[in-house]
Amino acid sequence: MTTVNGLPAHVLLVHAIVVLLPLAALLLVLSAVWPAARDKLAGPNAILSVLVVVLVPITTDAGEWLERRVASTPLVRTHTELGDTALWVAIPVALLALLVWWRRRESLRIRADETGRRTFLAPASTAVTPT
Repeated sequence: MTTVNGLPAHVLLVHAIVVLLPLAALLLVLSAVWPAARDKLAGPNAILSVLVVVLVPITTDAGEWLERRVASTPLVRTHTELGDTALWVAIPVALLALLVWWRRRESLRIRADETGRRTFLAPASTAVTPT
């Protein structure tokens, strides 16, 4: 993807990353420490976080295309370096969001099962989220 209606695609995609990655991180913190928020946010945030991980390489690829067409300045180089680090922020956010979602899912399954057996990252453990 290089352009959208004549506008470089990177310009549009980078705005999605700049908004969605911090939003996913904020929702992760909320769902990890606040059980009421976890009930509503764990699933949607897991989906959002994985979407961000998919969007980051697409955005950086579009950015590299654009970088070859503009003058190389210190600001462009700094922007490029920041783009290269975005994936290393998005991946842990996505993994932790999936972990919180999985824990929530296991919690619901145990309540429905009522056998009281513990499963991997089950609610009886406070290692990932407080109960």
